[in-house]
Amino acid sequence: MSSELIQMLNKNHCGILIENMYGDRQRVVDDTKPRSWIWWGSVCHRLPPDLDVSRTGPMTHGGPDGPWADTCRVGEARHCDSWPGSVPSKCHIGTMGWLLSCRQNYAEAIDILYSANTIIMANEAMITHLPQLLLPQRLASITSLDISWNLKSRYESGFWSITDDEYSIDEEDLKRIFQIISTQFPQLRRLYLSLEHSRQLGPCWGLDAWPAISLHLDNLARVMPCLTEHTISLPDTPFDSILYDAKETDFGSYSEICHSYNQIWRSTDGEMDVIRLPYVDSYPRAPYHISTSTSKGKGYWIPNGSNWPEKEKVVIGPPPMGEVMGLGPHDFDDFEFVHPLEDV
Repeated sequence: MSSELIQMLNKNHCGILIENMYGDRQRVVDDTKPRSWIWWGSVCHRLPPDLDVSRTGPMTHGGPDGPWADTCRVGEARHCDSWPGSVPSKCHIGTMGWLLSCRQNYAEAIDILYSANTIIMANEAMITHLPQLLLPQRLASITSLDISWNLKSRYESGFWSITDDEYSIDEEDLKRIFQIISTQFPQLRRLYLSLEHSRQLGPCWGLDAWPAISLHLDNLARVMPCLTEHTISLPDTPFDSILYDAKETDFGSYSEICHSYNQIWRSTDGEMDVIRLPYVDSYPRAPYHISTSTSKGKGYWIPNGSNWPEKEKVVIGPPPMGEVMGLGPHDFDDFEFVHPLEDV
């Protein structure tokens, strides 16, 4: 059966592009062939080419975008057009020809490739199989890592029982990624781990989510004291709740933070703190009011892994009742919403 609109596809149709009713192009998948993995990588264009590389960020308060904003792997890098060159060649790493040209070139370049660059990873299957994909000496030479990892619930991982909260964090999954990080990268000096919502977990969290997560974050910091930059970003939930706890420690039950650093310092003993006035950035070191010679000076940063414009000005803690009752049409910018207004 065939017509101008409907035509039969043979078994060799893989690679044909079709358009749906919205004009989006989709590739027809050939399901007659076995699935296989494809190794893919590119130069990261998440940040603009004119960015001052000395600004390591806290990645909040107008700082550089963090791994949560990295869309290079789906071909939608925010600043790709700003980089010189033509697509797709400017996105290619471009080292394979040199590495394959001769043994001497390979020996001279391969260690520099892994040790002098930040390696960005965002695929669970690849990360969990790194020992099978890369030689031990290559993993050992990596000094800087950006990793994006989806937080999963026990329900999503298939370990949920009738007595569990549907949104309880799968701690075994967290143990797996932290075990890989702490054992496979002995020369690691910089780690930026972006913990993100999984598709099933979404914005919902069980009551035990943060205690379960923080236990493993603290353990990782204790077993990797050699890290000179250690940052774990969290989604809005549970970040907002622990930011309130950290602010309450310093400022009481209520404080307004306008255009401030949206990040928390957590020491390995579980204490949390924030940058105090005059809001001088000390990243990646501990806040300046904390002595590095004490246990509170050893820890890691927790920024908000979000690019919402609403985060530029937030109110931490419950506002007075009079302010709640007196909201006008122009007052919403002063408050943080669980969901952006356009989603309501």
